[in-house]
Amino acid sequence: MKKQGGLLFQAGKVILILLLAVAGFFYFGESCWAVDHIVISEVQIYPTENRFIELYNSNNFPVDLTNWYLQRKTQSGASFGSLISKTYFEGKIIGADSYFLISRASMENADIVLSGLTLTESNTIQLKDSNGEIIDKVEWGLAPEDGKSLERKDDGSWQTSQNVGGTPRAANSSGFVAPPPPPPPAEEPETPPSPPPSQEEEEEEQEPSSAEATEGEEEITETYKLGDVVINELVSDPTDEEVEWIELYNITSEEIDLAGWTIEEGSGAKTNLSGILGRSGKEKFFIIEKLKGN
Repeated sequence: MKKQGGLLFQAGKVILILLLAVAGFFYFGESCWAVDHIVISEVQIYPTENRFIELYNSNNFPVDLTNWYLQRKTQSGASFGSLISKTYFEGKIIGADSYFLISRASMENADIVLSGLTLTESNTIQLKDSNGEIIDKVEWGLAPEDGKSLERKDDGSWQTSQNVGGTPRAANSSGFVAPPPPPPPAEEPETPPSPPPSQEEEEEEQEPSSAEATEGEEEITETYKLGDVVINELVSDPTDEEVEWIELYNITSEEIDLAGWTIEEGSGAKTNLSGILGRSGKEKFFIIEKLKGN
């Protein structure tokens, strides 16, 4: 009986070790899976006082964000710097299938309020966990028009929010729908050809005056209609360390030379322009900084 009891005791120890190993395995797997399902879901850059970053947890359980942090890098920066330090995430928890809001000014249900939250155009931000592992990273170029946010779609791509103010702590919108392009101008009726000159008119034809342009010296003047170039975006009241700027956009499919063009401010101050608005891609955009006037 003593020998049999010893065998039972040894078998029990083996079963207990196996149970602990299996339990530990599933706990470890759950933690890794949680990390992969927290994303940066929305970012609003302008206006400055309404800046925010939204995180989303698609897991069916909450995640402790203690010792997590966010970093930021500018287009000209060589490395990432601190955006939101570990201190602000201390004791913070993002609920299951829930959002976590970080705002510059006090917003309804904001989880972190940081008055120095800095986001500008051509930035990259990355979210890291308590082990320093990158959980998600987002980069962008030009910011959406003032008041709208960048929203993450279900397929992982990004869009401009449908409405001003974005969708903080809520499901993202269906996206901004661009207005249809203006209709092409109506074709002008062809001018009927002039009748041939009579013999008397030919005889009375005079030599061209010196004021008339000679052959090969005819001046070519480009003409544009209202709406060919539009103001696509502007910052009229920048914060400290930023400048006032306007972005132009070429609606047409042709290059437009801005030589001789001006932008006139309400006070009458004019800024002379130069450069080329391209016919496709990024070349269709043109940014003017430090305009004259107030």
